[in-house]
Amino acid sequence: MRPVCQTPLSKLTPPTRPTPENACDCHAHMYGGAGAYPHAADRPFDPAPGDFEHYLAEYCRLHRALGLSRGVLVHSNVYGTDNSVTLDALRVLGDGYKGIALVGPDASTQELQTLKSGGMCGIRLNLIGPAGFELEDLEALAPRLADLDFHAEVIMFSPDTLLEVGERLTALPIPVVFDHACRFTVSAGLDDPGFQRLVGLLGEGKCWVKLSGIYRLTADLPRMVDAEPFVRELMAVNPERVVWGSDWPHVQYEGVMPNDGDLLNFLGACVSEDDAYARILADNPQKLYRFTDQ
Repeated sequence: MRPVCQTPLSKLTPPTRPTPENACDCHAHMYGGAGAYPHAADRPFDPAPGDFEHYLAEYCRLHRALGLSRGVLVHSNVYGTDNSVTLDALRVLGDGYKGIALVGPDASTQELQTLKSGGMCGIRLNLIGPAGFELEDLEALAPRLADLDFHAEVIMFSPDTLLEVGERLTALPIPVVFDHACRFTVSAGLDDPGFQRLVGLLGEGKCWVKLSGIYRLTADLPRMVDAEPFVRELMAVNPERVVWGSDWPHVQYEGVMPNDGDLLNFLGACVSEDDAYARILADNPQKLYRFTDQ
């Protein structure tokens, strides 16, 4: 029986510092009722109950509460390569929002162009989920993605994966974004070879790192103090290639549901300088996702 996800918290901790103008939540997912948006047969979970209008309203409420005016929706594998629910959300949300699509290895140029016209700016390679779109497929598709100014977002089990495929990923002719900070292991410490490989690639400007899902890596919710040294080291080597995301609505998570206000405040605790805080939340997303001025 597939697990059913928890409902995210509705009462949010307010930000402890002013949210900069054009601040962006670079990682969230959109869902809708299975009747309107059929679920893939091989999906790994069922989202919490709610139709499209409910999810969209809650997402917008989250952004209002945290002072966020831009966002990036990463298409969920609940729907496979049918990107309809994310495209519909982008159409409603407008120019301040972008999407990351899921595609198959046989994706045509016309399909990719349609995705771009709908607000998508990249595709996701899932090195955790079931096979279907492999690194080899991404390598074959990369030249056409480059023509569309797309980037690749990659999710993996741990940064140890970088020891095996890091060179292949960073050799692609498109930007590469590692979400959830490659799922570093707090107990392994800062000297973990996989994490240091991530630090090296980031420091050389060969990748972007998304500070999303950090609550999944810590044993210290809501403070996440044990994760702070990892975030600080990533920031120290290349603060211009780091972005932040809420990971809302926190699917496939069985622990205590995180408070999205606490997640934003955690970033504030890691980044004391206001200009660096604005860089992560606004300036870097502007460069990566190519938002137009509002």
